[in-house]
Amino acid sequence: MSNVPKNLNAVNKILLISVIIALVVVSITVGFIGNYKTNSIQSNYNQLTSIEVLGANVSASGQTTVYLEQTSGSPAIVNALTIKDSSGNTTATISGTNAFGAGVNTVSLTVGKFTTVSGNTPKGIIAGSTYTVTVTTLADGSFVSLSVVATT
Repeated sequence: MSNVPKNLNAVNKILLISVIIALVVVSITVGFIGNYKTNSIQSNYNQLTSIEVLGANVSASGQTTVYLEQTSGSPAIVNALTIKDSSGNTTATISGTNAFGAGVNTVSLTVGKFTTVSGNTPKGIIAGSTYTVTVTTLADGSFVSLSVVATT
């Protein structure tokens, strides 16, 4: 009977060491997963699309042209140009079938490349009035130009 307490002490030590090892393994795993998720979120954040609207021309009787450069992110696809008056009200939108030429509904951008996007100006634009042109992409939102004065 004197051997039983010695054996119990040995079993207790083995169980204690096993629990400590399990806790260390779990802590390392949780730390790795947390670090991995943080890096993934940061990586996705860094991939957000950034487009600079370098200029725009709005012609009341012709074309609306926007000069763009995509500076970061995955290649963006322009699917609409929205022309707004000085009060921010939407005056006209260029989008849909043949928006940017015969058979051209969208325009693809490339990071680091200067791109011109043009479409026929819809009715409602008044020469001499001030407008902004909002460039809308399929996935990443809208980018606004500086104010421009419409020409004839």
